[in-house]
Amino acid sequence: MTTTRQQELADFLVTRRQRLQPDQVGLPTIGRRRTPGLRREEVATLAGISLTWYTWLEQGRDIHISDQVVASLASALKLTESETNHLYTLAGVAQPDTTAPFTEIINPMLQRTIDSWPLSGVIVIDRRWNFVAVNQLADVFATQVVGHPLVHENLLREMFTDDAFARVITNWPIVAHNMVGRFRQMYASQTDDQDLAAFVAALRHDSAIFSQLWTQHDIVPEAERGKTMIFPDTGKVHFDETNFIVGDNTDLHMYVFTPSLEDNTLDKIMGILNHTNPQQLQRFKASFRPLLEKLSN
Repeated sequence: MTTTRQQELADFLVTRRQRLQPDQVGLPTIGRRRTPGLRREEVATLAGISLTWYTWLEQGRDIHISDQVVASLASALKLTESETNHLYTLAGVAQPDTTAPFTEIINPMLQRTIDSWPLSGVIVIDRRWNFVAVNQLADVFATQVVGHPLVHENLLREMFTDDAFARVITNWPIVAHNMVGRFRQMYASQTDDQDLAAFVAALRHDSAIFSQLWTQHDIVPEAERGKTMIFPDTGKVHFDETNFIVGDNTDLHMYVFTPSLEDNTLDKIMGILNHTNPQQLQRFKASFRPLLEKLSN
Protein backbone atom coordinates (compact mmCIF):
# COMPACT_ATOMS: atom_id res chain seq x y z
CA MET A 1 0.00 0.00 0.00
CA THR A 2 1.37 3.39 -1.00
CA THR A 3 1.84 5.79 1.90
CA THR A 4 1.22 9.52 1.69
CA ARG A 5 4.96 10.21 1.70
CA GLN A 6 5.59 7.72 -1.11
CA GLN A 7 2.81 9.30 -3.16
CA GLU A 8 4.26 12.75 -2.53
CA LEU A 9 7.65 11.48 -3.72
CA ALA A 10 6.08 9.94 -6.83
CA ASP A 11 4.16 13.09 -7.70
CA PHE A 12 7.21 15.27 -7.10
CA LEU A 13 9.37 13.19 -9.43
CA VAL A 14 6.70 13.24 -12.16
CA THR A 15 6.29 17.03 -12.04
CA ARG A 16 10.06 17.65 -12.03
CA ARG A 17 10.51 15.27 -14.99
CA GLN A 18 7.71 16.83 -17.01
CA ARG A 19 9.07 20.36 -16.70
CA LEU A 20 12.41 19.46 -18.34
CA GLN A 21 13.08 19.44 -22.08
CA PRO A 22 15.72 17.19 -23.72
CA ASP A 23 17.93 20.10 -24.74
CA GLN A 24 18.11 21.24 -21.08
CA VAL A 25 19.90 18.03 -20.12
CA GLY A 26 22.01 17.59 -23.25
CA LEU A 27 19.74 15.14 -25.08
CA PRO A 28 18.73 15.44 -28.74
CA THR A 29 15.09 16.18 -29.56
CA ILE A 30 14.03 13.44 -31.96
CA GLY A 31 10.48 13.00 -33.17
CA ARG A 32 7.24 14.17 -31.71
CA ARG A 33 6.60 13.63 -27.99
CA ARG A 34 3.18 12.61 -26.75
CA THR A 35 3.74 13.89 -23.22
CA PRO A 36 5.55 16.99 -21.92
CA GLY A 37 9.07 16.84 -20.61
CA LEU A 38 11.52 13.99 -20.41
CA ARG A 39 10.63 10.32 -20.72
CA ARG A 40 11.12 8.01 -17.75
CA GLU A 41 13.86 6.11 -19.52
CA GLU A 42 15.76 9.35 -20.12
CA VAL A 43 15.70 10.27 -16.44
CA ALA A 44 16.75 6.75 -15.50
CA THR A 45 19.68 6.91 -17.92
CA LEU A 46 20.77 10.33 -16.67
CA ALA A 47 20.59 9.16 -13.05
CA GLY A 48 22.35 5.86 -13.74
CA ILE A 49 19.52 3.65 -12.46
CA SER A 50 17.30 1.06 -14.12
CA LEU A 51 14.10 2.10 -15.87
CA THR A 52 12.10 -0.47 -13.89
CA TRP A 53 13.38 0.82 -10.58
CA TYR A 54 12.71 4.47 -11.51
CA THR A 55 9.21 3.54 -12.73
CA TRP A 56 8.49 1.97 -9.36
CA LEU A 57 9.49 5.24 -7.69
CA GLU A 58 7.02 7.19 -9.83
CA GLN A 59 4.38 4.60 -9.01
CA GLY A 60 4.86 5.18 -5.29
CA ARG A 61 6.05 1.66 -4.52
CA ASP A 62 7.64 0.90 -1.17
CA ILE A 63 11.28 0.50 -2.17
CA HIS A 64 14.50 1.52 -0.46
CA ILE A 65 16.34 4.51 -1.91
CA SER A 66 19.91 5.37 -0.99
CA ASP A 67 21.46 8.80 -0.56
CA GLN A 68 23.57 8.20 -3.69
CA VAL A 69 20.44 7.60 -5.77
CA VAL A 70 18.77 10.71 -4.35
CA ALA A 71 21.84 12.76 -5.29
CA SER A 72 21.82 11.26 -8.81
CA LEU A 73 18.14 12.03 -9.28
CA ALA A 74 18.60 15.58 -8.03
CA SER A 75 21.37 16.08 -10.58
CA ALA A 76 19.46 14.43 -13.43
CA LEU A 77 16.32 16.50 -12.76
CA LYS A 78 18.26 19.76 -12.35
CA LEU A 79 16.77 20.37 -8.92
CA THR A 80 17.42 23.58 -7.02
CA GLU A 81 18.89 23.46 -3.53
CA SER A 82 15.43 23.74 -1.95
CA GLU A 83 14.04 21.05 -4.25
CA THR A 84 16.97 18.77 -3.45
CA ASN A 85 16.37 19.17 0.27
CA HIS A 86 12.70 18.38 -0.35
CA LEU A 87 13.63 15.24 -2.30
CA TYR A 88 15.82 13.97 0.53
CA THR A 89 12.95 14.54 2.97
CA LEU A 90 10.41 12.72 0.81
CA ALA A 91 12.84 9.83 0.27
CA GLY A 92 13.38 9.52 4.02
CA VAL A 93 17.13 9.76 3.56
CA ALA A 94 19.50 11.85 5.63
CA GLN A 95 21.19 14.50 3.55
CA PRO A 96 25.01 14.29 3.47
CA ASP A 97 26.70 16.86 5.69
CA THR A 98 28.01 19.83 3.78
CA THR A 99 29.82 22.86 5.05
CA ALA A 100 27.94 25.93 3.92
CA PRO A 101 30.05 28.83 2.67
CA PHE A 102 30.72 31.34 5.44
CA THR A 103 29.59 34.90 4.97
CA GLU A 104 29.06 37.87 7.24
CA ILE A 105 26.80 39.65 4.75
CA ILE A 106 23.10 39.79 5.59
CA ASN A 107 20.12 40.69 3.48
CA PRO A 108 19.63 44.50 3.59
CA MET A 109 15.92 43.84 4.09
CA LEU A 110 16.73 42.07 7.37
CA GLN A 111 18.79 45.03 8.56
CA ARG A 112 15.95 47.43 7.77
CA THR A 113 13.53 45.14 9.58
CA ILE A 114 15.48 44.96 12.82
CA ASP A 115 16.20 48.70 12.70
CA SER A 116 12.45 49.31 12.62
CA TRP A 117 12.06 47.80 16.12
CA PRO A 118 12.98 50.76 18.33
CA LEU A 119 12.01 49.29 21.71
CA SER A 120 13.71 45.89 21.39
CA GLY A 121 17.41 45.15 21.15
CA VAL A 122 18.08 42.75 18.27
CA ILE A 123 21.21 40.77 17.45
CA VAL A 124 21.84 38.36 14.57
CA ILE A 125 24.49 35.66 14.90
CA ASP A 126 25.76 33.12 12.38
CA ARG A 127 26.41 29.40 12.82
CA ARG A 128 29.75 30.19 14.47
CA TRP A 129 28.02 32.66 16.79
CA ASN A 130 29.69 35.69 15.26
CA PHE A 131 27.65 38.87 15.50
CA VAL A 132 26.70 39.73 11.91
CA ALA A 133 24.11 42.43 12.61
CA VAL A 134 22.55 44.43 15.42
CA ASN A 135 19.84 47.04 15.41
CA GLN A 136 20.23 50.62 16.64
CA LEU A 137 19.07 49.95 20.19
CA ALA A 138 21.40 46.95 20.61
CA ASP A 139 24.25 49.07 19.26
CA VAL A 140 23.48 51.76 21.86
CA PHE A 141 23.48 49.16 24.62
CA ALA A 142 26.74 47.59 23.45
CA THR A 143 28.53 50.92 23.19
CA GLN A 144 27.40 52.03 26.63
CA VAL A 145 27.66 48.76 28.51
CA VAL A 146 30.41 46.72 26.81
CA GLY A 147 32.36 49.66 25.46
CA HIS A 148 32.65 48.57 21.83
CA PRO A 149 30.44 47.53 18.89
CA LEU A 150 29.44 43.87 18.68
CA VAL A 151 29.41 43.31 14.91
CA HIS A 152 32.43 41.20 13.84
CA GLU A 153 32.91 40.02 17.43
CA ASN A 154 31.94 36.53 18.62
CA LEU A 155 29.24 35.95 21.24
CA LEU A 156 31.00 33.04 22.96
CA ARG A 157 34.37 34.74 22.96
CA GLU A 158 32.80 37.89 24.42
CA MET A 159 31.05 35.83 27.07
CA PHE A 160 34.12 33.89 28.18
CA THR A 161 37.03 36.29 27.62
CA ASP A 162 35.67 39.85 27.89
CA ASP A 163 35.18 40.96 31.51
CA ALA A 164 33.14 44.01 30.47
CA PHE A 165 30.68 41.79 28.60
CA ALA A 166 30.51 39.23 31.43
CA ARG A 167 29.71 41.91 34.01
CA VAL A 168 26.50 42.71 32.15
CA ILE A 169 25.12 39.19 32.67
CA THR A 170 23.30 38.28 35.89
CA ASN A 171 23.47 34.62 36.95
CA TRP A 172 26.55 34.33 34.76
CA PRO A 173 27.32 30.66 35.60
CA ILE A 174 23.80 29.55 34.62
CA VAL A 175 23.74 31.65 31.45
CA ALA A 176 27.21 30.42 30.47
CA HIS A 177 26.19 26.78 30.94
CA ASN A 178 23.02 27.26 28.89
CA MET A 179 24.91 29.10 26.17
CA VAL A 180 27.48 26.32 25.75
CA GLY A 181 24.69 23.73 25.76
CA ARG A 182 22.91 25.53 22.92
CA PHE A 183 26.14 25.90 20.97
CA ARG A 184 26.97 22.21 21.51
CA GLN A 185 23.60 21.22 20.01
CA MET A 186 24.31 23.32 16.92
CA TYR A 187 27.89 22.03 16.69
CA ALA A 188 26.72 18.42 16.34
CA SER A 189 25.45 19.09 12.82
CA GLN A 190 28.71 20.75 11.75
CA THR A 191 31.44 18.43 13.01
CA ASP A 192 33.11 18.45 9.59
CA ASP A 193 33.58 22.22 9.68
CA GLN A 194 37.32 22.54 10.34
CA ASP A 195 37.14 26.29 10.94
CA LEU A 196 34.47 25.77 13.59
CA ALA A 197 36.53 23.04 15.23
CA ALA A 198 39.54 25.36 15.27
CA PHE A 199 37.42 28.08 16.88
CA VAL A 200 36.34 25.70 19.65
CA ALA A 201 39.92 24.57 20.25
CA ALA A 202 41.14 28.17 20.48
CA LEU A 203 38.39 29.17 22.89
CA ARG A 204 39.07 26.12 25.06
CA HIS A 205 42.70 27.23 25.21
CA ASP A 206 41.75 30.80 26.15
CA SER A 207 39.00 29.98 28.67
CA ALA A 208 39.28 27.22 31.23
CA ILE A 209 35.60 27.65 32.16
CA PHE A 210 34.46 27.20 28.56
CA SER A 211 36.71 24.16 28.24
CA GLN A 212 35.22 22.60 31.36
CA LEU A 213 31.65 23.22 30.21
CA TRP A 214 32.47 21.90 26.74
CA THR A 215 33.69 18.57 28.08
CA GLN A 216 30.39 18.03 29.94
CA HIS A 217 28.48 17.57 26.65
CA ASP A 218 25.31 19.06 28.15
CA ILE A 219 22.61 19.97 25.64
CA VAL A 220 20.26 22.92 26.16
CA PRO A 221 17.47 23.57 23.62
CA GLU A 222 16.57 26.98 22.31
CA ALA A 223 13.67 28.54 24.23
CA GLU A 224 12.04 31.83 25.08
CA ARG A 225 13.37 33.01 28.42
CA GLY A 226 13.75 36.00 30.67
CA LYS A 227 17.09 37.76 30.56
CA THR A 228 18.37 40.27 33.12
CA MET A 229 21.32 42.55 32.38
CA ILE A 230 23.15 45.07 34.53
CA PHE A 231 23.67 48.48 32.97
CA PRO A 232 26.00 51.14 34.42
CA ASP A 233 24.12 53.93 36.22
CA THR A 234 20.86 52.06 35.58
CA GLY A 235 21.08 48.78 37.42
CA LYS A 236 19.18 45.65 36.46
CA VAL A 237 17.22 45.78 33.22
CA HIS A 238 14.81 42.93 32.43
CA PHE A 239 14.05 41.57 28.96
CA ASP A 240 11.98 38.84 27.37
CA GLU A 241 14.30 36.97 25.00
CA THR A 242 12.87 35.31 21.89
CA ASN A 243 14.72 33.85 18.91
CA PHE A 244 14.02 33.19 15.25
CA ILE A 245 15.72 31.44 12.33
CA VAL A 246 16.23 33.81 9.40
CA GLY A 247 14.18 32.63 6.43
CA ASP A 248 16.60 33.17 3.57
CA ASN A 249 19.64 31.93 5.51
CA THR A 250 18.92 29.28 8.12
CA ASP A 251 22.50 29.53 9.39
CA LEU A 252 21.51 32.85 10.97
CA HIS A 253 19.67 33.19 14.28
CA MET A 254 18.00 36.41 15.37
CA TYR A 255 17.61 37.13 19.08
CA VAL A 256 15.15 39.79 20.19
CA PHE A 257 15.29 41.36 23.67
CA THR A 258 11.98 43.05 24.40
CA PRO A 259 11.58 45.21 27.53
CA SER A 260 9.86 43.22 30.26
CA LEU A 261 6.89 44.62 32.13
CA GLU A 262 8.87 43.94 35.29
CA ASP A 263 10.50 46.68 37.39
CA ASN A 264 9.86 49.69 35.11
CA THR A 265 12.17 48.32 32.44
CA LEU A 266 10.64 50.44 29.72
CA ASP A 267 11.27 53.63 31.68
CA LYS A 268 14.88 52.57 32.23
CA ILE A 269 15.39 52.06 28.51
CA MET A 270 13.88 55.44 27.78
CA GLY A 271 16.37 56.91 30.27
CA ILE A 272 19.29 55.18 28.57
CA LEU A 273 18.22 56.49 25.17
CA ASN A 274 17.68 59.97 26.57
CA HIS A 275 21.24 59.94 27.91
CA THR A 276 22.90 58.49 24.81
CA ASN A 277 20.80 59.87 21.95
CA PRO A 278 17.95 62.20 22.97
CA GLN A 279 17.07 63.05 19.37
CA GLN A 280 16.62 59.38 18.54
CA LEU A 281 14.45 58.98 21.62
CA GLN A 282 12.17 61.82 20.53
CA ARG A 283 11.80 60.26 17.07
CA PHE A 284 10.96 56.93 18.67
CA LYS A 285 8.36 58.49 20.93
CA ALA A 286 6.72 60.37 18.07
CA SER A 287 6.55 57.33 15.81
CA PHE A 288 5.57 54.77 18.40
CA ARG A 289 3.60 56.71 21.02
CA PRO A 290 0.56 54.37 20.88
CA LEU A 291 2.80 51.34 21.42
CA LEU A 292 4.66 53.05 24.26
CA GLU A 293 1.41 53.90 25.98
CA LYS A 294 0.17 50.33 25.63
CA LEU A 295 3.37 48.84 27.04
CA SER A 296 3.45 51.33 29.91
CA ASN A 297 -0.09 50.46 31.09
